[in-house]
Amino acid sequence: MQKILAEVKDMYCYHCEEDIVEALEKIDGVLLAGVDFKHNRLVLAYDEKRFSKTQLSNIVTSVGFTVTCVLEKT
Repeated sequence: MQKILAEVKDMYCYHCEEDIVEALEKIDGVLLAGVDFKHNRLVLAYDEKRFSKTQLSNIVTSVGFTVTCVLEKT
């Protein structure tokens, strides 16, 4: 399991958080997604064999937001 801490811009409310979490939780390999719009942060736990950082950016962008910085932790 890997963890990502990412900065996400363009979030303004709890609905923004929900949109991102719902989109990520539908993806195979995502174990846990949490978003905090007040601090522009996203935390993600995932199976590195089934999910990648590239997918993260694509999914977040597909729901209307932008990943500006990604830090990966183990």
